Amino acid sequence: MTIAMPDSIYPQNLPPGYPAYLGYVDGRWPTAPVLHSKFPGAHIVALTVIGNTLDADGCDIEPQDLSPASGAAWAARKLGAAPASRPVLYASASTMGSVLGELAARSIHRASVRLLSAHYGAGEHICGPATCGLVSVPMDGTQWTNAYPGLNGSRIDMSVLIDGFFGTTSGWAFGEVRGLQVVNTGPHSVKLSWSAPNTFIGTPPQPPPGIASYEIAISAGPELTTNIPSYPRYKGKGPIQRCGRAAASSRARSTRRASAPSRRTATTRPRGRR
Repeated sequence: MTIAMPDSIYPQNLPPGYPAYLGYVDGRWPTAPVLHSKFPGAHIVALTVIGNTLDADGCDIEPQDLSPASGAAWAARKLGAAPASRPVLYASASTMGSVLGELAARSIHRASVRLLSAHYGAGEHICGPATCGLVSVPMDGTQWTNAYPGLNGSRIDMSVLIDGFFGTTSGWAFGEVRGLQVVNTGPHSVKLSWSAPNTFIGTPPQPPPGIASYEIAISAGPELTTNIPSYPRYKGKGPIQRCGRAAASSRARSTRRASAPSRRTATTRPRGRR
C-alpha cells in the first residue's frame, strides 16, 4: 500500500481528499501555510529551499536551491535539534547518489532520513534498485510526474510514498557507536576500538536490549562510502591504502543494556581484493 501526495506552486489547483500534500516554507512560493489551512486533516510535507530555518520537514535539493552538501548539512542540523524527526531530502534520482555520499560523510544513518526522489517518464513508481535502477538504495517516495490532472484544467506534480513514510518502519534503532578509532594497522589487518552507543533513533522497548555482536565492513579506497552509504562511521586506515576505510555498525541480539560504557576492540582481516 502506498500514499499519493500531490503538490503545486498554486495551491488552488490541488484537489482535496489526498492524505498528504507537499509544499514550501520559504522561497518564491511559500505554500505550506496555505496547505495547512486548506487541508487540515492531511499530512503536510513542508520543505525549505533556502536552508535558513529548521521549521520545516525537509529540504529541496536541486539547482538554484540547496546542493547535496548543503542539504545534508541542513539534515544534520535538523537531526541535532530533533533526533527523531527523520528529515525529508528531495532531489532528482540522478542526484541521490551525491546526497547519499554527503549523508555518509556526516555519519547520518539512512534510516534517520526520508529520501524523496524525482523521476519523470517511467510511470508511477518508487525509485530503487529493483524498480527504475537509477538509485543504489530504495527511496521512501518518488515524485513521478509533473503532469498529473489538477483542478481548473491544470497539471500538477504527483508523488507516491511508501506506507511507512509518516511513521517508522522498524520502530527504533541504535545510535552511532562512540569513539570509533583505528588502533593498529598492518598489511593484512586493521584493529579497531569503540564503545557501545548510548543513544537511540526512535523509542526502544524498556529496558532496551543490549548489543551482543557488531558488524565491521572494510573496502578498498572509497568503495565503502559508495556501496554502503548507510554505515554511520568511517575511519581511514592511514598511509597503507590496501584497506582504505573501515566502519562499524551494531545490531541488538541480547538483553544486556546498550548504555553500558563497555569498550570493544576487534581485529579484522579483509578478504578478496585489497
